[in-house]
Amino acid sequence: MKRMMFLSVLFFALIIPSTYAISTDLKETYQPGETLIIEISGNILQPISSSDIEFKRGHILVPFSYDIKRIGDRYFLYAILPATENNYTLFINNIQTTISGNPAIINFNQSFSISGELISYSVSPGFFITSKDIQFIIRLNKDLPETISLDFPAEHQIVLQPGENIIDLSISSVESGFRKINLGIYQIPLLILDETSSGFTQQNINPFPPKIESIILSGKKETYPFKIINSGNFPASNFEFIFNPDIFEINPSTISTITPNSSIEFNLTIKTINVPIYENITISSGDYSRDLIINISYTENESETNTPYLEAYEENSGYYCSELSGVFCSADEVCSSSPISALDGQCCTGTCDAQSETSYAWIGWVIGVIILIVLIWIFFKYKKSGKKGNDKLNDLMNKTKPSPISPIKSPITSMRQVNNKDI
Repeated sequence: MKRMMFLSVLFFALIIPSTYAISTDLKETYQPGETLIIEISGNILQPISSSDIEFKRGHILVPFSYDIKRIGDRYFLYAILPATENNYTLFINNIQTTISGNPAIINFNQSFSISGELISYSVSPGFFITSKDIQFIIRLNKDLPETISLDFPAEHQIVLQPGENIIDLSISSVESGFRKINLGIYQIPLLILDETSSGFTQQNINPFPPKIESIILSGKKETYPFKIINSGNFPASNFEFIFNPDIFEINPSTISTITPNSSIEFNLTIKTINVPIYENITISSGDYSRDLIINISYTENESETNTPYLEAYEENSGYYCSELSGVFCSADEVCSSSPISALDGQCCTGTCDAQSETSYAWIGWVIGVIILIVLIWIFFKYKKSGKKGNDKLNDLMNKTKPSPISPIKSPITSMRQVNNKDI
């Protein structure tokens, strides 16, 4: 009984935190052909890239048309669902988050089903981050026109024709910021960028790592690298470090501006010796702030020294894709060079090319050649066997054929011959 209780506690300790660390507003059921649009919520420390997203039917990976983007401090995912009924599971892999305040990497999954009648219409894309006019492609899955409502930039009606409809919308009269467009049965997230805006509310500034834990050998001083990352859509400025100067020293001590999708590296030096530390360093700008947690302890045994975050820190390239002059390939594209692990995902410094559909025609040719070789081999084998069979048959017939009958000499004739000889 005690063992069962222990296993139950362990199960809930492992599973429940992961469940509550990340969540989505994914519905249980969608119609065939529907556009899935969901928001992913939780304390997400590092960007989620399209390569972290998978859709599976059972254990089979299904190639959905989808995309994922961060808008402010939120993530949105859209996908065009298949037109056939079935059960599917959404997987979001390698999410860097926190569980009970500690950094962790988890894999999230959530199931849904596709059932019912084919949806009247689907829309693509399922969100926008833009400073330019936007364009929707709406596919009407009916044979007669249908009218739907649209509240952007103002309330009006649009008539959809069977098949694909291209809808162009101007943002010239709309203020920058985040909103959701009501387009028929869909709500489309939209972030209109203003390049001159310095509004900090749209920033997503985080220290990396979020927590520095280290066990130091007694009598030593250590310096730890960390970054401040701007994952938002606007420049961030007017930063201030709030910390105890008797314990820490930070270089550089000030920063001016961090542009979108970029980072700045700092060095944190511990000034005290042999004094355990559990402190916060606050990184602030106006009303916005984030805490970097510092947990330092000491040991007399050198084999016990450890700084676990450094391995992950050193594996990270330390750059955003834009800093590498790269781009992100969509789910149905492949990079012409080996992708680089940037701060915001797998970065392609080459070109993104459409994946060519795998051709299996060569298999048919190979099978055809093999069959032809086998038929030729069988033909010659049987031809040779037939010739040998005919030769054997002829030999057999020759052996069984009666020999020519010699004329029988009568005794009288023989005697005559003898008599004549004697004469």
